[in-house]
Amino acid sequence: MLKLLCRHVEKTSCLWCRGLGSIFFTFCVVAANGCLQGKVNSNMYPSDTKFAVIGAGPGGLSAALALKKKGFSNIEVYEKNDDVGGKVESYIYEGKPYELGAILLAGNFKAIHRIAEEFEVPLREYHEATMVDEDFSEHRFGAWAEAKFSQTDLFWSAFKYMWIAWREGVHNEPGFVDVPADLTLTMQEYVKKNDIDSLSDPCEPMIVGLGYGYYNEVPAAYLVKLFYGFIRGSLEYALGFGHNGLTTPVNGYQDLWRTVAQSLPVKLSTAVQKIEKDGEQWQVHTAQGIKSYDQVILSVPAEISAQLVPSVSELGELSKQVRYYEYQVTVLKVDNFDRDKTWYFRGNRQRQQLGYPIAMTNPHKDTNVYMVYTQTGPSLSEEQVLARTKETIEKMGGNVTEVLTQKSWRYLPHVTGEAMRAGFYDRWRELQGKQGLWYVGGLFNFETVEHTVRFSNDLVERHF
Repeated sequence: MLKLLCRHVEKTSCLWCRGLGSIFFTFCVVAANGCLQGKVNSNMYPSDTKFAVIGAGPGGLSAALALKKKGFSNIEVYEKNDDVGGKVESYIYEGKPYELGAILLAGNFKAIHRIAEEFEVPLREYHEATMVDEDFSEHRFGAWAEAKFSQTDLFWSAFKYMWIAWREGVHNEPGFVDVPADLTLTMQEYVKKNDIDSLSDPCEPMIVGLGYGYYNEVPAAYLVKLFYGFIRGSLEYALGFGHNGLTTPVNGYQDLWRTVAQSLPVKLSTAVQKIEKDGEQWQVHTAQGIKSYDQVILSVPAEISAQLVPSVSELGELSKQVRYYEYQVTVLKVDNFDRDKTWYFRGNRQRQQLGYPIAMTNPHKDTNVYMVYTQTGPSLSEEQVLARTKETIEKMGGNVTEVLTQKSWRYLPHVTGEAMRAGFYDRWRELQGKQGLWYVGGLFNFETVEHTVRFSNDLVERHF
């Protein structure tokens, strides 16, 4: 879909369209950058400030890395597990990585690309997506979209979307504060109200397949932020100053964060039990002892923050409003099936198809090992999910021969539109930095690694 939009801008014979698109995009970039620069805080902390970062996923590690670059050296990262990465987890089978969490770096994921370049983490190109329609026929997203909508409709729908997003303040600024009322509607309601179905419809199977919820449930604020980044990247590519390819780390996405962690003081297998105030400092309690810090950055789920810091009563109230999707990844072997390919299942994009595959990919063309992604729920067992996966693959002509591993996640922390309107994110903003406590993670910007890292970087840049 995004490549189709790029090709339309790039190949259109209408110079006016190209020029207008270029002017509009430049205007958006300048406005977004201006907003960001205008809101940077000049607060300064002593260079010997002691920081504890709780959680060694992308949010915590990127915050610690940003602090280190600011010149702070008294930083310690606590991780309860025996490895770093959080929801970025790579399963290694016969020397090859298979991702149980994040997989892809889009062309406009600039924060992650900068980290990969800085730490010399090699990337490789990832294949384009294929959509599986309700009748199990396979289509390239662009071809399917062109069959249903004209290229002109697609282009102007993208243009209109960018204008709406800029008008409502949804650009590169991290976070969700002062959210316009329209963005608290569900994505389904938002698309209908703004008449951008030709842009949204082809993308829906991919959005659901990536684990970002259902259009008729998730507030538009989340998905509009994601769409804006993708479409901006497409326009950059079309106008000649960006690249639109999908990549993935050669040695696995988790390897990138292990490499970052090697440059930081990370305490693995060190679960934090409690964080309590002692005078001007915070005491971090673990089974290994108690240490004192001036500032604490929590990169853990909201309910875990509430458990660790019971003295901040508002954390408990806010954490009860956070919702998740139950997301399962299954790595299995399949015979008689295409390789080096990714599928998104249009027929399974609604909650009624819970437990059926929403996405499937083979990351290595010389193997018959696949990752299958499924939205599940408490009413479904792993056996039921596996049965529905096998059923789907058999309808496509394949045969599951072995299940290698399964991983379940609570994914996409989010709140309802009603909670947004009631000031959920404004209350979090008021909590940031209060008594030396800070909060980062997927809840605060969006559940991609890129958005998580941008939020951490922005928080450090603004306040430290």
